[in-house]
Amino acid sequence: MTNYCQKELENAHAAAADTLATYEVLLAQLDRYDSLENEVKWLSEFSSRKKSLDFAGFIIEDKNGEAIFSFGKHKYKKVTKVLEDEPGYYSWIMQADFPLYTKKVLTQIRLSGLNNAI
Repeated sequence: MTNYCQKELENAHAAAADTLATYEVLLAQLDRYDSLENEVKWLSEFSSRKKSLDFAGFIIEDKNGEAIFSFGKHKYKKVTKVLEDEPGYYSWIMQADFPLYTKKVLTQIRLSGLNNAI
């Protein structure tokens, strides 16, 4: 709070004090950063995180809810399209040092694509 409002937070973790502090910090940020808009919808979109399908965030959803890669040479490309065009990419990820849950999610997407092709 001192960074934005030049004062200490009193009664920290009391609901009213925390709410007021949040409001004061937001106002200070809106004053400090010209790129921020004082509009709820804009602030919501600005502050939302990308929806990760795996815990590490290597596979995320695009605005249409499609699984896309968030890293590497296929960044922002649809997972299903990459796996179709470059099947070796799946094998590379499975053999590389990616988290097990990322591999599980990728395998589910791959199997879903194969089942849809039948």
